[in-house]
Amino acid sequence: MDATPPTEESLLAQAHAHFKAKRYEEALPLWQRLAEEEPSAIVFTRLGYTLMSGFKRYEEALAAFEQALILDPQHEFAFQGKAAALYMVKRYEDALAAYDQAIHYKPQTALSWYWKGRTLHILKRYTDALEAYDQAIDCDPFSAATWESRGHTLIALGNYSQACLAFGKAVKHKPELATAWRSLAEAHIELAQGEPALIAADRAIVLNPKDERAWRSRAVALIHFKQYKQALAAVEKAIALKPDNDLAYNNKGGILRLFEQYEEALIAFNQALTFKVTIKSLRGKGEVLIHLNRLAEALAAFDQALQIDSEDAMSWEKKGFILFRLRRYEEALAAYEQALAYSKMFQLYQAKGTSLLNLGRYPEALAAYDDVLRRYPALGPVWNGKAMIFHSQRKHAEAALMFSQAALVNSLEDASWFIWASSLYQLQRYEEALAAIETATERQPTSDKVWYLKSVILDKLARIDESLDAMGTVYRLNPRFIPPRRQSWLVQRLKKVFAARVAQLPRKR
Repeated sequence: MDATPPTEESLLAQAHAHFKAKRYEEALPLWQRLAEEEPSAIVFTRLGYTLMSGFKRYEEALAAFEQALILDPQHEFAFQGKAAALYMVKRYEDALAAYDQAIHYKPQTALSWYWKGRTLHILKRYTDALEAYDQAIDCDPFSAATWESRGHTLIALGNYSQACLAFGKAVKHKPELATAWRSLAEAHIELAQGEPALIAADRAIVLNPKDERAWRSRAVALIHFKQYKQALAAVEKAIALKPDNDLAYNNKGGILRLFEQYEEALIAFNQALTFKVTIKSLRGKGEVLIHLNRLAEALAAFDQALQIDSEDAMSWEKKGFILFRLRRYEEALAAYEQALAYSKMFQLYQAKGTSLLNLGRYPEALAAYDDVLRRYPALGPVWNGKAMIFHSQRKHAEAALMFSQAALVNSLEDASWFIWASSLYQLQRYEEALAAIETATERQPTSDKVWYLKSVILDKLARIDESLDAMGTVYRLNPRFIPPRRQSWLVQRLKKVFAARVAQLPRKR
C-alpha cells in the first residue's frame, strides 16, 4: 500500500512542533514547502522567524515578513518580525516604524513596546526609550528584561539612583539574571556605594563566574573598602577571562598606583593602550609618569589625550600642572584657561591663581583666588595663595590676616609658617611671630633660614640665651650660613655675647 502523503494540516503541525522545539533545520523545509503550496500570513511569518532565529539570514527573513504583510497588512507578529530583522541589520529608523505599526494594530503588546524602547535607546533617544519601556511595563510589570533595559537607559541619562531601582526590579522578578546583577553593581559604583556594589557583583559572579565585567565591578567595589590586594586579584581574574581587556588593565594600573608601584602601573596602562587608545588609559599613564618625575613623557601622554578630545578638562588640568612643575608658567596658565572653558572646578581657579602669582600678575591672581573663595570660603590653600601675594607686595598686615585664615582651616603649608612669621616680624608683632616660627621649626627642622628668623625674633624679645641656641642650630645646619647684610649685626652681637660668656667660665688649672 502506498504511504498517504502528508496533508497541509499535518505539515503545519509538524512545522510548528519543530519551530517550538527550536529544531530549525527540520522546520525550515516544511515552512518553505507550505509557503509554495498553501501560502498564508502565518506561514510566511513563521518562515521569517525560522530564517532569522535559526540561521541569521536576516534579508531573507525580511522578505518573508514583507510577503506576510502583503497577505495580511495588519498582522502584528509579521510587523514584529519585520522590525526585528531590520533591527538586526541595523536599519533602526525602519525598525522603529515597523514597531510603531505593530503597536498601532495591537497597542497592548509588551514585546513591541520593549523592542521599540531598545531601538530608541540605540538611536540615543533616551527619554523616548523610557516612555516606551514604561508602556511595556504597564502591559507586563513583571518583565525582568524590560526593567533591565530601562536601567541601561537611565544610566545613559546619568540617573544612577533610578537605574539602581530598575535593576533591582529586574533581579526581583528574575533573581537568576546575572547581567542585571552586574549592571546593578556598576550603577552602585557610579554612586560610590561600595557595599551594595560588592554584594551585587558577587551575586553576578556566582551566577556567571566567566563574566569579566562582574569581576571588574568586584575590584572597584573592593577599592572602596581599601582592600587593594583582593581588588588586584579580581582584576587579574577579569584579565584571565578576557586578555585583550583594556578596561581591566586600566583598573589594574589604578590599583598598582594606589600601592605606589608606579613602574608596574605604567606597564599596565601601556598594555591597555595596546588594545585600545582611550583618554582613560592615557590619563592613567600620564599621572603615573608624573609620579615617576618623567614629566616630558607625561606631557606627551596628556597631549595625545587632548588629540582624542580637545575639550577634556582633566587632561588640560594635568597638562597645566606639568607645565607649572617645569616652570613654564605662561603655558601652564594657558592650559588652565582651556580647562576652565570646559569645567568650573575650584581646583582650576586655584591653579590659575598660583600660575598668575608665579608670573607676578598679582591683581589677576587675587581675582582668581577670590572666584574660588566666593564658593568655598573654607579652602585653606587659596587663603595661603592670597597671603603669598600680599607678602610679595610687602603688604604684611594683609598677608598676616590671610595666613591666619588658612591656619583656621588647618591648611597652612609648611613653608608658609616661615613666611607668616616674617610678615608678623615686619609688623613688630614679635610674640605672634614667635608662635608661627615655632611651628615652622617643627615643620622644617633642617632649614637654616627658619632657625635664623627664630633667633632674630627671640633677640627682639630680649630672650638672648634662646636666641643664641637658635643661632647655634643655624651654624650646625650650615656652617657657611651668611645672614642678610642688613642683619649681620645680630650675628656679630651674638658672637660677642657668646665670647663674653665663655670668658666668664672658670679656667682649668
